[in-house]
Amino acid sequence: MFSFDFSNVSLNRPPSAAGVYTVKVTGVDGYKARSGALRIGFKSTITGGDHEGCTINDGFNIPRDMHGKGISFWVDFFESLGMNKSEWSSVFSLPDLTVTESEWSGMTTKQRDKMEEKVMNAVADVLRETCVGMVGYCYYAPAAEEGAYPTKRWVKKSDVKKKQAAIAAAPDTNSALDGFINL
Repeated sequence: MFSFDFSNVSLNRPPSAAGVYTVKVTGVDGYKARSGALRIGFKSTITGGDHEGCTINDGFNIPRDMHGKGISFWVDFFESLGMNKSEWSSVFSLPDLTVTESEWSGMTTKQRDKMEEKVMNAVADVLRETCVGMVGYCYYAPAAEEGAYPTKRWVKKSDVKKKQAAIAAAPDTNSALDGFINL
């Protein structure tokens, strides 16, 4: 007869409950957000528990420099995967794709678009090589209401138990107002 192996099947849906999940990075892609920002998207699959096989999709803007806004999201993500600073710093070291301000201002819009696409693809390729297959920890909470975004925070392994305890101690409410009223 037939034999089916569902061991590598991803449900391609997020978990239905808030929690800190052990995840394995299964995909990386680069894309341009509606705002025009260059972003890297990550697909991670939950590796155990009641939500095994569910996915958590997340993404971050590619920073323009290592002191830019949003770099903390990247640091949390890399530390969650157990990477140290020298490992994650190398991800953004792309000397062939470095452009000075004067070079950038001298480019046409078409040249800038091509350069941005090269950078985005290069970062996505390095992250795909580096991160796919790595295990990390992500706090995920479904969106509180229709049209809202879910909450996602990458957690260091050393902080997982602390975060789980905080979730367990939190009041079971449907809204922030309920939590405030029940104080």
